[in-house]
Amino acid sequence: MFNTLLVFVGAGVGGMCRFAFSGLNKSLKWLPLGTVLVNVVGCFCAGIVLAYVHKECMDKRVYYFLMPGFLGGFTTFSAFSGETVVLLQQGHVTGACVNIAISVVGGLCATALGYAVVKNMLFSW
Repeated sequence: MFNTLLVFVGAGVGGMCRFAFSGLNKSLKWLPLGTVLVNVVGCFCAGIVLAYVHKECMDKRVYYFLMPGFLGGFTTFSAFSGETVVLLQQGHVTGACVNIAISVVGGLCATALGYAVVKNMLFSW
């Protein structure tokens, strides 16, 4: 039951942080910049958390708060997909493709980078 509470609180905090980035979506009409940044930063943080979990240096309570909680509430895949569909409907095909490329490829690269940073800087595997 306590783990559920940690996920709940983490998701609330993550959602509030995501909301703070939402104003950036108005800065470029052809690209939802806030959502892109949230997804890439969230993926980088996920890589960091995964590296700590892999090394078994993270308490499960911290993991529940961070990974399914905070990062689950912070990252915005549903917003990403909805905004991409809207971009396509508005004829912003280039923006939709850039959004997809940065969010998917950038997100995967950010996760791997976060993992590598922790692995190489903090642990000697």
